[in-house]
Amino acid sequence: MGNFCSANWLWLLLPLLIGLLTGWWAWARRSGGGDYAYAAPAVTPEPVRVPDPVVAAPRVVADPAPVAAKIAEVPKPVAVKAAAAPAAVAAVPVAAAAAALTAIGIPVAIGNPDDLLQIKGVGPKLNQLMVSLGIRRFDQIAKWGAAEIGKVDEHLGSFKGRIVRDSWVEQAGLLARGAIAEFEAKFGKLDSEN
Repeated sequence: MGNFCSANWLWLLLPLLIGLLTGWWAWARRSGGGDYAYAAPAVTPEPVRVPDPVVAAPRVVADPAPVAAKIAEVPKPVAVKAAAAPAAVAAVPVAAAAAALTAIGIPVAIGNPDDLLQIKGVGPKLNQLMVSLGIRRFDQIAKWGAAEIGKVDEHLGSFKGRIVRDSWVEQAGLLARGAIAEFEAKFGKLDSEN
């Protein structure tokens, strides 16, 4: 047997090496994939010390009349009903869009929003862009003249020129009036899902 081992030691060592490599590979996969990068220890930042506020002594006013006049000029807070609170949360994006519209000189929509996807040529992306600009109603679009069309068109990006090309003002005017038959005769059937 000693003669056999000394003559074939390489063939006996090979299965041992294969077993060791297989075991090492299985252990490395189980313990995190073999990523042995050094991880720096976590450093906690020092807390920032904020100086204590300095409280000023109350000022004595010789003549209280100017102070009373200033207090009278301060607008009184408006009471908000509890039922209006959810609407106030939804009104924040609407207010931002309305501010964007008034900044470019377009009147703000008043009332519940219309489904602008009914206008031929307005798809979901363009609808989303229009809503972000504060454009939400057919009657709002129907009132646009050349100046308003130019101002809105500047903000449509890759959709520039669609207002005139797709006759949005005319379509919106018909939809705002509820002239569905006239709309469908001129621009085609309204989608049934809208």
